Amino acid sequence: MINLNQRVNYIIQNIKEHNSVGLSTEEMTILVNGKYSLIAIMGVIYRIVNNDPGAKSIEDLHGDDFKFGTFISDYENDDIDDKLKDLIVEFVEILATSYEREFSFGNVTSPSNFFKTDKKYLEKIADKVIKDQRVSRKHNELISAYGPLFKRVSSRDIDKK
Repeated sequence: MINLNQRVNYIIQNIKEHNSVGLSTEEMTILVNGKYSLIAIMGVIYRIVNNDPGAKSIEDLHGDDFKFGTFISDYENDDIDDKLKDLIVEFVEILATSYEREFSFGNVTSPSNFFKTDKKYLEKIADKVIKDQRVSRKHNELISAYGPLFKRVSSRDIDKK
């Protein structure tokens, strides 16, 4: 998680400085305010990839049944940051759309307000990720795109290496 946090910080800082991905001003605001939601979304993807509780409904995200395991560090390719950047940009766009909808309904007053509580995260963000499993991709495409990054490595697999 420390490694993931450092990588996400680096990627966000790089996007803020260069914006080579072409995010709008509103999307940049979502990027800056939504860092922890983005990391939490990665946790949901981790659950989906590993078919864990929480991969099917937000009700499953409550509780302490999260299965920890090694990921990212066992990824064999050298494009981790590129894959994480793609994921971050894609979900920033999804979060911007969700924010705009909630703002137009009068449910939030600012991006920081949108990301402020666990309840908003669970009801407005995680639920959308779980139900839609991405706007432009289906479940199998999510797995093929990010599965190798987030696939949990069991202790038996580590012992074999």
